[in-house]
Amino acid sequence: MPSYPPPSKHIVTLRASERRLKAAMARDDARRLDVCVERVRRARLIILKTRRESLKYEPETLERDRELRRIRADEDLWGSLSIAEISQYYQ
Repeated sequence: MPSYPPPSKHIVTLRASERRLKAAMARDDARRLDVCVERVRRARLIILKTRRESLKYEPETLERDRELRRIRADEDLWGSLSIAEISQYYQ
């Protein structure tokens, strides 16, 4: 299964968003928590989109098709999770 790491700037953005989210959770800052959760969601979706787009240029194989299905499922999951569910994931 091909594994294409997303560009490092997207990973850096995700890690920074996760740190901010954990800090907001530690301070019990409900106002900031919503913003941080949405930033984490957006960063994850951007990474998934980057991976999906990189697979467009690969030859069609069963491995590629499986990876695309997995990425689409992850996109659907992260797009549908509530703020509480994402917060719980990071606790």
